[in-house]
Amino acid sequence: MIDLHVPSMTCGGCVRAITRAVEAVDPGARVDADLATRHVRVTPATGSAAAFEAALRQAGYPATASVAAPAPAPARAPRKAGGCGCGCAPRVVAAPRAGCCT
Repeated sequence: MIDLHVPSMTCGGCVRAITRAVEAVDPGARVDADLATRHVRVTPATGSAAAFEAALRQAGYPATASVAAPAPAPARAPRKAGGCGCGCAPRVVAAPRAGCCT
C-alpha cells in the first residue's frame, strides 16, 4: 500500500481528479482518500509510488509518498495435538521424538 500526502486536496472534486490521475497510471489500483487528513491510500496493481507522485504533480496535486508496511500476518491458531503442539499425538507413532509428548 502506498500512502500519499496531498496538501492541496480540499474537496470531492480534488478526490475525483486525484483518483483519475492514479487510475491513468494503474487502472487496477484501489484508491481511498481521506479529506480530513489529506491522505490518499493507493493499493496498486502495477503502479509505483514514483509514478503516482509524477501523475499527481502533473494533475496539479503535488504529493509526498510513503510505502506503508504490510499488515502483519494473523496469528495462527494453536495445533490440536499433544501438549507441545508438535502434531505427533493424534497419530500412532512407534516412538515419539525425544522429549516430545512424553
